[in-house]
Amino acid sequence: MMRKQAPGVLPALLLAALLAAACEQPAGTGGGPEIMVRDAASLAKIGLDPGLPLNGAYVLDADLTLDDWEPLGTHEAPFTGTFDGGGRTITITGASGGLFGHVKGASVRNLKVNVRVVVSTAAGLGAQVGGIAGSAEGSAFENCTAQVVIRLTAHGHNSAAGGIAGAIKNGSAIRSCTARGAITLESGMGEELMVYAGGIAGDGGFGGGVNDNLITRSRWNGAVSASGGYAYCGGIVGYNYSGAAVTLCSAAGTVSARGNNLPYAGGIAAYNSGGQFHEAPTYIEDCYSTADINAESDSQYALAGGIAGANATANTRISRCYSTGAVSVKVAGDGGTETGGTLGVPAAANAGGIAGAQYVGAPLIENCAALNTSLTGEDSASGAGWNIYRIAGAGDSGDGQRTNNVANAAMTISQGGNPRAADDAEAGGKDGADCAARPDQAVYAALGWDFTAVWTMGGDGYPALKWE
Repeated sequence: MMRKQAPGVLPALLLAALLAAACEQPAGTGGGPEIMVRDAASLAKIGLDPGLPLNGAYVLDADLTLDDWEPLGTHEAPFTGTFDGGGRTITITGASGGLFGHVKGASVRNLKVNVRVVVSTAAGLGAQVGGIAGSAEGSAFENCTAQVVIRLTAHGHNSAAGGIAGAIKNGSAIRSCTARGAITLESGMGEELMVYAGGIAGDGGFGGGVNDNLITRSRWNGAVSASGGYAYCGGIVGYNYSGAAVTLCSAAGTVSARGNNLPYAGGIAAYNSGGQFHEAPTYIEDCYSTADINAESDSQYALAGGIAGANATANTRISRCYSTGAVSVKVAGDGGTETGGTLGVPAAANAGGIAGAQYVGAPLIENCAALNTSLTGEDSASGAGWNIYRIAGAGDSGDGQRTNNVANAAMTISQGGNPRAADDAEAGGKDGADCAARPDQAVYAALGWDFTAVWTMGGDGYPALKWE
């Protein structure tokens, strides 16, 4: 359903018809009377006629199907109101994106979407695509569910794709949301593009320094992949940056990143970093991933981790997390003019049960359990070497901090086809202290995990989050 621009003043009969389809209700939380949305035609008119403003308070009162849909709100004219899905489902197909294009200061809650979109941009143009919103500033998503098949082919910088939102910034929050399905973000392999894909959000806060975004009590199950010059791919979020936080989240399925420069892949976040302009901590805590992780590069640099591809800079930490999936990484190029080493990234195949590598400013991994089945560095033609450890390897510019961590003693580590035994099996070492493949609750309790309010032991022998 394409949205056409309406005239500035509606004829009286048309306005009456619209008000009959979208009737006013008592005042809600959106700052005005609630407007009930009962059909696709009314939904498509939001922001295009005076009776259905972009700052309205909307309540969905019927399941809807939107074909050939053009998302609501743009960067120039964002959706700034509230949208309560009422537990109803919107099914969306098209070549532009999910329900919203850009939201600012908005609230979306209690909504279910079933989204199947294939989006492609022209040369030089990027895009942000999400099951519910393409991009969000200072907005909140709560108690939403997304079943998605998203395929974005982008040809511009900072393109992003996510199950709930493509990109979030400036104090946005995603709470108690679930997404499942398949997300694929691609760019030309010869292009120097930064792209971000995540099961919940693709870009979780890039470059602003005043983001303070939060993703909490949310989960992803499915396949998420990104390819580009610099590809960031995470089970929950591609880029967790500059004061952002991920808490009480879980991811399952597969996560894969491929790049001709620097691919990052992580079970929760591809990249976890405080940035250079923010004093507030950036962190991942009380999360777990069962996803299999893979990063592959045509240069000398690639990073893959059970929780994060990279954990970087001061005021950055990963706390009380565990991962169980297989982690693999491959570097196949000769490096050429790549600049990863200048950023603190080792010129190597970097893989870890918790993080692929730690660098710049002593980031911290604490009280974590790497329960992965295997860490594998595939044959490398670059001669760059290996940086594969059960907890996390070091970066060029520093070793990072590791405190009170354990790792599966039966985990296999392979570097170019050669097995490697844990060589520093200590709680503060790169390989962590030995533990069983499925430790009992006492092991986690010794790591300081809260089994009263946060965690419980699941029937499969691994901890589960109590809210799930």
